[in-house]
Amino acid sequence: MSWPAPTSPCGPTVGAAVRKFVDTVDEATPALVDPARRKTIVDAALDLADSLVTTRLEFLRSVVRSTSEAVSSKPGGAKE
Repeated sequence: MSWPAPTSPCGPTVGAAVRKFVDTVDEATPALVDPARRKTIVDAALDLADSLVTTRLEFLRSVVRSTSEAVSSKPGGAKE
């Protein structure tokens, strides 16, 4: 498994969170579990996290866009 680079925008926080999750999965699953199954679980969790981050960014962009439109509008609906 590859970890995010420490110089990535996500920084070491994401790498530490991923390591903690993988360690938890490793501790929670017996050593007899096929490593491919563990990889499937980790990949699914990372896909979920990616979707959540993408949704959060889209929401924040929407809020910024709406706020910008509201602030740049003159009273009565006319834009500057």
